[in-house]
Amino acid sequence: MPLPDDLVAANEVALRAPRASANAQAGHAGSGNVNANTNAGSGMGANAEPVALAVAAIAPKAPAEAPLTMARVQPKLAQVLMGLESGRGENVTQWLDGNWRDHPAANAFVKNYTQLVAGQRVVQLGQVKLRSRLVAEQFVVDGVVELYVQDSGAAQHVKRLQVSAYFVPKGGQAMLTQVVLNRP
Repeated sequence: MPLPDDLVAANEVALRAPRASANAQAGHAGSGNVNANTNAGSGMGANAEPVALAVAAIAPKAPAEAPLTMARVQPKLAQVLMGLESGRGENVTQWLDGNWRDHPAANAFVKNYTQLVAGQRVVQLGQVKLRSRLVAEQFVVDGVVELYVQDSGAAQHVKRLQVSAYFVPKGGQAMLTQVVLNRP
């Protein structure tokens, strides 16, 4: 019988089941009784040899990571928004999980963000609208972020950024793996 999907085989255990000896199987000479050397007809002879049987011990699979929610990714999102408000792309990508900071996508984000705010100073964040979705094992937060920027002539403008932040669960925490500036 196959194991249920939520169980895995682990730690084979050897059990000993007696096997009747050759004497018990053939019977004693002259007795005519095949079970002459058994314990009360149980088939287990006094000279029984142990037979090893392999039995799989059942252990549950490790629990899956808890699914991410907006509440669980909110601290990282706040850090990303502070990085956007700073006007420096590097201040956003510093919050990426260590393995992702040197990824080409992180470098592309810094380059695109730098070009977007070039020659301007970010004054403050405006309205922020966020929504989430699941893509395979990633929790994706898409947002529209208003940046109030000031150019060299002190004129203020509003820039609307379409940003996506990608998260995966890791060790019970929300890990930020990628931030992307989407084209409007």
